[in-house]
Amino acid sequence: MSTKLALAAGIALALPFSANADVFVTGRVTQLEASYLPNAAGFFLDNGYSGCPAGNCMQWRGPLNNGDPNVVPEGFNMMTAAVANGARIGVSFSSGCTVHFLYMLPPP
Repeated sequence: MSTKLALAAGIALALPFSANADVFVTGRVTQLEASYLPNAAGFFLDNGYSGCPAGNCMQWRGPLNNGDPNVVPEGFNMMTAAVANGARIGVSFSSGCTVHFLYMLPPP
């Protein structure tokens, strides 16, 4: 048992700590803002956390936060589908209202 625990601890310590996914929030997209496409997509979520409360404009600039025009529109399309279908999404933040990861969640 202690060998398995030591192995698990070793693996956990060897993994890089992600600066891109400290907070995970789920909710429904209430508004979309497309003025800055294809490099950024703004949206409003009905949920939040202390660093970005519900109702604040969140920004999706891709997982690397670099405004990759090959990635940002696809995330915007996913959020558009979530609005049209009333689906929930999940978002991961590191700080503030800049989203690093988007997830489409299954229906409840």
